[in-house]
Amino acid sequence: MTRAHALIALRILSLLGLSASAALAVEYRSLDPSFCGAESGCGALQRTDLAHLFGLGLTLPDLGLLGLATVFALSLTRRTAWAAVLALVGGAIALALLVAQTFVFG
Repeated sequence: MTRAHALIALRILSLLGLSASAALAVEYRSLDPSFCGAESGCGALQRTDLAHLFGLGLTLPDLGLLGLATVFALSLTRRTAWAAVLALVGGAIALALLVAQTFVFG
């Protein structure tokens, strides 16, 4: 894979992540959940202090929106290495949250 292909993949994946984070941000503020069932690990995580960043007024999807928008914006500049590093950090955080949903919250 060439550098140009990797950059295109980074941009596409960051846009997909942005759309998922936007949907979850709406979900967190909705009274009628569409994606996270009340009994799912996603729903259980959604009810924790962690999901609302310990009372700071931000949710995990808000953090995802901020991070992914930053990755996409950096991918449009000459700072593509920073975009890649931030994407890897964000991916590791997302993976840790999926593991927590599965093994901690059921």
